[in-house]
Amino acid sequence: MLKSENRLKKDTEFRRIFRSVRPVCTTNLAVRVQESRTNVTRFGFVIGIKVEKLAVRRNALRRLFHRAAREFLPLIKTSLNIVVVVKQPFPYPYGPNEIKRQLEEGLRKAGVLKQ
Repeated sequence: MLKSENRLKKDTEFRRIFRSVRPVCTTNLAVRVQESRTNVTRFGFVIGIKVEKLAVRRNALRRLFHRAAREFLPLIKTSLNIVVVVKQPFPYPYGPNEIKRQLEEGLRKAGVLKQ
């Protein structure tokens, strides 16, 4: 799980990012990146009920994304707010390697990974 300081929590933060930033899309994800007012990079993950009906599976998917984001955190530029929206369902049972690969692809397309 990501540390509390590395998570977007408030609805107003999510709304600000959705309103002002265009997404960068991969096969299953849409990634939105915005400069932050804080000194910390923060992540938010959105998994809608249309993508996965069961809350247990949405939460499991969210936990896997948190784990993958924690691994990429040292490689990401600081002072960013990143929102990842799952647009297409992943096959169940979820493969952590596929989730990590999709997240890495989205972060590379968004240009937030350090070279």
